[in-house]
Amino acid sequence: MADFSIGLALGANHPGKGSFPWHSVGLFKVWCIADVDLAMMLNRLIIHGDPVPENLVAYATQQWQRPSVQQWANKPRPTLSVL
Repeated sequence: MADFSIGLALGANHPGKGSFPWHSVGLFKVWCIADVDLAMMLNRLIIHGDPVPENLVAYATQQWQRPSVQQWANKPRPTLSVL
């Protein structure tokens, strides 16, 4: 699964493109929620020790450091109860 996910992130589904298709801000010319979605998926792989290319680790780190993402991550949430 990790190889498939990383292949998609690297643009493997686009023949002839060998590098991650990001711009200075993220996946597209302006930041969008898809950047956080991809960064969260990559972070799950990184945290669990899957091999992730350094440029994708840097991308995930950059996205996670965004003030809006940190505000969301640090938002108080109700405690989950076990049924």
